[in-house]
Amino acid sequence: MAQLQTQLAAGASDEFLPTLYEAIQSNSDAQVEWINSAALDGGAQEALWLALPANAGEFVAAISHQNGEFVIVAALVSPDVAAADAKGYVLTVLNRLVE
Repeated sequence: MAQLQTQLAAGASDEFLPTLYEAIQSNSDAQVEWINSAALDGGAQEALWLALPANAGEFVAAISHQNGEFVIVAALVSPDVAAADAKGYVLTVLNRLVE
């Protein structure tokens, strides 16, 4: 995490998502994947999807990056919400925000 903070403080935003991706991959309970650019309506350069177990369900988030700016959509979803549905909801909101 210190590396992520250092990169952001130094203005190295282009390296943030790749570094976050690598950091999350080391957590066996987490799911992380690059979001296919075809799923992004707003022309974001890159985006990540992540899901982590939480006490009351699952923490899910999509983080997009374009021109040094980030948009983050995160939610705590119930265990009875299918992963594909949660991802669909979060990507819908992300696309609305980056239009």
